[in-house]
Amino acid sequence: MRARTLARQFISGEGGIDAAKLTELLGTLDPREQKDLAEYVKKYGTKDAAGDKAAVDRFSELPEGYQQLVGGKTPPAVDPNTVTAKPAVVDPNATTNEKKPKPEDEKQPGHEDPEAKAKADAEAKAKADAKAKADADKAKADAEEIERKAEAKRLKDEAELELAKAEKKRQEELARKAAADLEKTQQEERARKAAADLEKKQQEELAHKAAADLEKKQQEELARKADEQRARDEALAKQKADVDRKLKEDAARDAAAVKAKQDAADAEKAAHAKEAAEAAKQKQIDADLAEHRRQQELAKQKQIDDLWDQHIAEEHKRLDELAKKGPADDEQAKTDKGDKGAAKPVGETADDTKQKPVAKPVDHETADLIAVVQTDKSLSDVDKAQFESLLKEHGATEGKAKFEEWRKRPWSVPVPPKTLADDHPLLTDTSTINTPERIAMRKKIVEDVLSRGGAEPGAEPTIYLMGGGGASGKGHVGDILAEQGSIPKKGMVKIDPDEIKGMLPEYDKIGALGDSRGAAVVHEESSALAKEILAEAYRRKLPVVMDVTLGSTEKGIKLIETAKKSGYKVVLFGITVDPVLAVERAGARAAKTKRYVPTTELLKAHKGFSEGFEAYAKLADEASLFDTTGGGDPVLVAQKRKHADDAKQHGAQLDIIVGKLYDDFQKKTTIDPKAQGPGTLYKEPPPVATTVADQHAALPSDHKTVVEATRQLVDETATGTPDAVAADPVKKPVPEVKP
Repeated sequence: MRARTLARQFISGEGGIDAAKLTELLGTLDPREQKDLAEYVKKYGTKDAAGDKAAVDRFSELPEGYQQLVGGKTPPAVDPNTVTAKPAVVDPNATTNEKKPKPEDEKQPGHEDPEAKAKADAEAKAKADAKAKADADKAKADAEEIERKAEAKRLKDEAELELAKAEKKRQEELARKAAADLEKTQQEERARKAAADLEKKQQEELAHKAAADLEKKQQEELARKADEQRARDEALAKQKADVDRKLKEDAARDAAAVKAKQDAADAEKAAHAKEAAEAAKQKQIDADLAEHRRQQELAKQKQIDDLWDQHIAEEHKRLDELAKKGPADDEQAKTDKGDKGAAKPVGETADDTKQKPVAKPVDHETADLIAVVQTDKSLSDVDKAQFESLLKEHGATEGKAKFEEWRKRPWSVPVPPKTLADDHPLLTDTSTINTPERIAMRKKIVEDVLSRGGAEPGAEPTIYLMGGGGASGKGHVGDILAEQGSIPKKGMVKIDPDEIKGMLPEYDKIGALGDSRGAAVVHEESSALAKEILAEAYRRKLPVVMDVTLGSTEKGIKLIETAKKSGYKVVLFGITVDPVLAVERAGARAAKTKRYVPTTELLKAHKGFSEGFEAYAKLADEASLFDTTGGGDPVLVAQKRKHADDAKQHGAQLDIIVGKLYDDFQKKTTIDPKAQGPGTLYKEPPPVATTVADQHAALPSDHKTVVEATRQLVDETATGTPDAVAADPVKKPVPEVKP
């Protein structure tokens, strides 16, 4: 098995077995293995001379003895004890005439030994035979070598053919693989191109869809704007139709009223015609009675005038006497009569007093007129002080003229500036802006205001209304009430339209540009936001404090009724102030804060609140009215508190605490909002007393005593006959009154 393996490896060239290596390994084989090796090499290595050339070449490299072995000859014996050395390699090209070494024991001619000779001959013969055999073996080996080389060449050619086939197959495989790679590359390229085309198509589709969506959105926006415009047009048309309908209804009602009036007039005329005879008769009776009463009144008035003239004559006489006595006697006289004279300044000497000019005494007409002014309820405190000052300075006639001139002065308020053109974009009514951003801003304002409120568990929801005209001091009074605990400090939703105006960007922008119309631009939007905040507060049952003018009785009543229907307790705090002072306050505030309120609107609110206050107080659960004209702490003028025993009635009684201030408050119902100044503030200017009857009504207390006593005497004697009055005009003595 080992010999065959070596032969196969030698023939195929595997394992590094070449001729030299095989020659080296042959010495390690026994004769049987050597024979097997030779036969195997002969069978497979020299089969065809034209076959495996490499195998033939390898065979020719074997030593000659082993070539003979392959050719069928027996190789020389090998001593097993000497096999360890590498056998000598026989060179087939070596010559046979090589001189052999002479044996040491070779004898000289003439001394030949027959036995030795025979032995030599035998050896020579053996050598010859061996040589002949070697030559034969060589010839055979040469033939076999030729055959082996031919077989090796054949095998080599077959191997080269196989290699060529394998190479061809490899080339075909490479070509197939290259074709497959090319096909794969082409498929990948086609796939990439298809993906790119798909991506491009998708991008185009997305772009087309985005453009379509944008166009759709623009169309929807245009449609929405068109709908809004249509809604506004419809609202305007509806409003116009309502106005037209109301005008028609008013016209029809007026026509019906005129007809009814005419019918009533006709009926009355018929009735008058029927009663004409009786009326004529009754007229004569009434005329006689009227004449009798007139005569009695004339007698009564004559007695009053006589007594008054007597009293006036006595007063003139007293004043003349005081004027003649001089300042010192006048001071003493005043002290004797209980009058409080002015104290002499500290450090003033008698000489200094003499050097000062003596003040001209006030005449009787001026003194009486000053007394009238002080009791005239139609004049404000400011008017009274100014009137009295002018009367003392200029006398009755000139003082009255100057006072009338002073009252006609215009309002001292700054003129609202207009720095922007009337068509400026900022002056557009912001309530018409309905972009998504604007709607989001409005929602944020509503939530910001509502986030300040928090109802206490179990607490009754309450709304505190701070009512009154502008610049009346609602904020100031509200702070005081909060400090006193009348209004909770925390958890309140504060609704102030002016504060909401400041949350809208156009208000500050217009003010920053120096224009005064910012409030008008955002008015409608701020009012709508205030209503939305109030409605949401009602829904969440949050406590509310609301700053409101309540200048419209109809709207004010609706506001209170809506609050009560929503389950709220209504507490009304009304604030009033002298309207002239309110205009001055508003003007000063406008100059400082650039917040201009038209004087007409301000006065209209003051007038409207006075007109509706009692109706508001009747509906509210609690109501109070404060006056801030004095400038210090507010004065409680009127109050209504609902008690347990008021359950059967709609509300508690409104208690008037300071009558004069409440009269001043009610007098504002006659305000003329279009007044150009304090003198024309009221539709009917307050009268200036000039007649004796007016002076009677406004005399000082001591004068009134005389007049009232006189009236009493006249009334008691008026029930008698005219003759009795003439005979005894005074039944009782007139009480003595110190002048």
